[in-house]
Order: sequence, then structure tokens, then C-alpha cells
Amino acid sequence: MGIIWGGVERELYAFYSSKGLCNNGIFGLFGNFYAESRMNPKNLQNSFEKKLGFTDESYTAAVDNGSYKDFVHDGAGYGLHQCTFWSRKQAMLAFHQAKGVSIGDTLTQAEFIYKELSESFPAVLKVLKTAASIREASDAVLLQFEKPGDQSEAVQKKRAGYGQEYEALYQKEGGNEGMTEAQARQKVVGIMQGWIGLKRSDKSHAPIIDTYNGDKPLPRGYKVTYTDAYCATTTSAAAIKAGYTDIIPVECSCYYLIEKAKAMGIWQENDAYIPAPGDEVLYDWDDGANFATTDCTGTPEHVGMVEAVSGNTIKVMEGNMSGGVVGRRNLQVNGRYIRGFICPNYASKATEKAPEKSIDEIATEVLAGRWGNNPERKQKLEAAGYNYEAVQAAVNQKAKSGASAKKSVSAVAQEVLAGKWGNNPARKKALEAAGYDYNAVQAEVNRLCQK
Repeated sequence: MGIIWGGVERELYAFYSSKGLCNNGIFGLFGNFYAESRMNPKNLQNSFEKKLGFTDESYTAAVDNGSYKDFVHDGAGYGLHQCTFWSRKQAMLAFHQAKGVSIGDTLTQAEFIYKELSESFPAVLKVLKTAASIREASDAVLLQFEKPGDQSEAVQKKRAGYGQEYEALYQKEGGNEGMTEAQARQKVVGIMQGWIGLKRSDKSHAPIIDTYNGDKPLPRGYKVTYTDAYCATTTSAAAIKAGYTDIIPVECSCYYLIEKAKAMGIWQENDAYIPAPGDEVLYDWDDGANFATTDCTGTPEHVGMVEAVSGNTIKVMEGNMSGGVVGRRNLQVNGRYIRGFICPNYASKATEKAPEKSIDEIATEVLAGRWGNNPERKQKLEAAGYNYEAVQAAVNQKAKSGASAKKSVSAVAQEVLAGKWGNNPARKKALEAAGYDYNAVQAEVNRLCQK
């Protein structure tokens, strides 16, 4: 079968994109999958079919039903990446059995491969998240992960070529698929996640600087050097890489980031604002001790991108943290040093409407088992455009209260919109005092406001 952009490819693209792999990384990985298995998760190594007396389908079925017991030690390559060595096949089998799914299940194989990359091949995973080209990503997979007998230049070119074919098909077919606002936000968040751990000291942060400098014309004509502070450069590079420079300001200066955000109408001065993933938070290290009751208006000195919000905690990803690294910080809502927020119009990137069902309705479905168990549940909910943390909070609330002691999240959200719960920060305190999960309610309020 030739290279196509079908159901398997779409499912794998969505999964690896959610894990922070950049497009070059995904297509480099795809090129290797195609070379190994023709992108068939049930593929039994061709040279073993006659030897073992199986087809792809019969081998998979025999492993699943337990009638074939030599999967671990038969030496046959199997699956997307042709897992061959006994210890890796043993781990693969155990991983699938623990989830109660077929050894040939596409998404579970993708999860297992990501687990291998995370735990045993972190250097390869880093390349897949930051690769400047498909060839760079493909070579990393070929030479450090797959390690076939033939690793010649011709093989390297062929596998990278397969990846480039996937890229062309994605741009023609996959890249035009619908996207919700939540997925648009995740696109830029995923890029930032892929840069976690990069450092100025070893110049591993160079792809960030190069991405910024490669976007012309340069803001104010300044070319960032590898020794410069690069927090604003990092969020700007993520915007460039995502293709979102029309909704996210690009600058290497925190001060000018705010000025551009104001000009674009996306600056949020309220320090107590509760952001969403993909928003940017600006810091002023000179914020006073009375930060909770005053608005910080000082000169900004640092910036990061919001990864998630959980309870009263904002999880932020930042370039140029202490030691010159890209890392994470937990920040409290209305906490000290917050200068304000940049809130890009991600809704303008959405080509599909947000899900019509309320958070409360989805929570009821989760409790009824319609969305499966984690981690599959989380993946399905996010793929459908729902805020997983908001849904899970509603699930927890329903389970704790028996779904009868309190009003539904949707009902309370309607009351918030009617002004019955006041304004923040008093609203948040009142909701939590009444036993409601503030994030779940606010997520539903946001959803209703988008209609």
C-alpha cells in the first residue's frame, strides 16, 4: 500500500501532536513507521509470515486470544515500529494486556512507543519535539531508535522522503481539517511543551532563537543572539512555529510585547484574571507586598505561556528561567508579580464550533462509562474539544454529592451569567464556599459565552 492520509494517520497525528511533537518530528516518525510496517499496526514481519504460518490478521488474533504463546521470543518484528527484541515485545504485550485491548490497537501502540521514547530514548524524543527538518527527525528515529541493519545514506534519504510525502498529504488533506478553539490553543501550547528542558548553557535552545530570527522582518530590526535573555523570544517563536503571528504578538522585549498586545486589543490588565491555556502572563519582579489589592503597572521583566489552570494554580511554561532554561512555574491566581495577561483570539483560528453539550452533561456521560477510562478518556475528551480538567472536576463533584445535593454546573453557570454570584474574586470564594468547583463552573460560563 502506498502512502495515504487516512484514519490511522489522522489518529496518530492527533496523538503525537498532543504530546508536543512538532510537525517535523511527527512526519519523521511517520516515515520510519512506513518503512518498517507500511503504517500497519498489525504488521507481522514479512519474512516471518511463511516461517510461522500466519498472516498479519491471524497472528494478531492468535496473540490476543492466547493460542499463540511465543510472541515475546519468536524474534519476529511486529506493529508500527516492528518491535523485535524480546524484552521490548514483552513490555509491549504487557502494556496492551493491562489496557484490555488488542496487541494491534493503533492508539495503544502509539502510547507504548511514546512511553519507550520518554523512558528509554529521551534524546530522540527531544529531537522529535524540536527538529528543524523532517530529515533531522527521521535520522534520529532511524539511527537511535529503530537501528535497522542498513543505516546507509540511501536508507536515511528514503525514510526522510517518506516523511516528506506525509507532510505533503497533511498539508493537502489533514491540515485542512476542522479545529476547535481548544485545539487551536493546544497547538501552540504543545510547541512550548516540546521545548521544556532546552538550555542556553549548552545552546540546545538554538532552535528557539533561530525560529525567531528566521521570521522577517525582525521586530525593531533586532536579531536575537544565543546569549541574550530569551523569555519573550520563546513565546514569540512558539507563535511563529504555530503560524499564529496574526493573533499573538511577536517581540523579544517584554515591554514591546505589551505594547503590541494593547494595539491588537488583547491585553488584560486585571491581575486577578483567570487565563486559559495559550494565554501569556507578564511579570514585574518589583510588584509590592500589597499586590492582592492593587494593580501592578510597573515595567515587565519576564513572560511565560499558560499551560493549564487547576484550582487556584496557574501552570506556566517559560523560556530563560533561572540558569537560562525552558521550564515550568506554578503561579497563584492574582499572585504577586503578575503584570497582566496577553489573551490571543484563538477563537478566530477555530474552524469548528466548540462542543454543544455542557460540562455537566459530559460529566454525566463519563459517570455512565461512555467515555471509557483514563488515559483514553482524557484523550477522547480533548480530541472532542472538551476541557478535561473541567469535566473531571464536575465528575468528582457529582460523585461526591450523589449528583443531587447541589445544582448542576450548567445551572450555576447560568446563574453566574445572570449576576447572581457577583464578580471575581468574590465570585470564586462564594462558589467554593458553596461546594462548587470554580474551574468547572467558569469553563461552562466561557463555553456559554462563545455561543
